[in-house]
Amino acid sequence: MKLRKVLYLMVGMALCWGFSSCQDDDYGFSSDHTDASSQVVGTFTGSIYDSENEVVASDVIASIEKINESTVQAVAVAIKAASIEMDLTANFNAAKAGENRYILNNGNSSTKVGEATRNSAGVLEGNTLTMYVTLNSKYKWSTASAAKRYTLVLLKN
Repeated sequence: MKLRKVLYLMVGMALCWGFSSCQDDDYGFSSDHTDASSQVVGTFTGSIYDSENEVVASDVIASIEKINESTVQAVAVAIKAASIEMDLTANFNAAKAGENRYILNNGNSSTKVGEATRNSAGVLEGNTLTMYVTLNSKYKWSTASAAKRYTLVLLKN
């Protein structure tokens, strides 16, 4: 009986060693890390639309710059449209979300007028940036219940 237990133990140990991982294993994973915030920078131009898909302004310019901190993948976004006196700035987290697709998201829950809110996000696919924002009647960031949803559709210059 004891000999049988010892044999089972030896077989079990041999199986464990046999299935151990080697450093030569290649599972197709890349160790290269792409900083998404460096991939979305640039200047974009386009239009802003209201919830009924009507053009509010067609002179929108958005500038995206990388925030140079080693611990974050974030960008500073400045959005301007002279025709409606819109001049907004906010920081967004950037993340890769597929081939040539990036997500911009703002987790800030501030209710100060002029600051981005958690109701703001964007998607960059190829050269097209689509941003979804909540603005007040003066085209400033807002979390108020009377705020309206707008969509910005911009192309990279």
